[in-house]
Amino acid sequence: MTFDEVLAHVLDLLQREGRLSYRAQKRRFALDDGYLEDLKAEIIQAKRMALDEDGVVLVWVGTAPTPSVTRGETRPSAPPDAPTVRPTPPPAGHDRATAERRHKPAQNIQVLPLRLPRSGMAFSPKFP
Repeated sequence: MTFDEVLAHVLDLLQREGRLSYRAQKRRFALDDGYLEDLKAEIIQAKRMALDEDGVVLVWVGTAPTPSVTRGETRPSAPPDAPTVRPTPPPAGHDRATAERRHKPAQNIQVLPLRLPRSGMAFSPKFP
């Protein structure tokens, strides 16, 4: 198997499982230490699709966006002392289904006419 084929298999397995130990990868794909280090460098540093946990486990973090830079164009980089901005997770109890329910128009609402007294007095509703 070529390096790219092993890489594709490891990424597929990592995405499905979420976590893989390095020992299991070595056993499953018959890798030596150097080959495993090359895979780790590609997955963790180059592609940024996983994190190393205590030098024992590879943890899936997902696909990193690939910047589209044309030849000759440079992107400004953030200064080294700039704080890292990480998105905050939504508060507990907020999921997509709840948000969609909140934004759907109400259904089965019946509008009733308001009846005013005939006496000519101003109507003041009494709430319980």
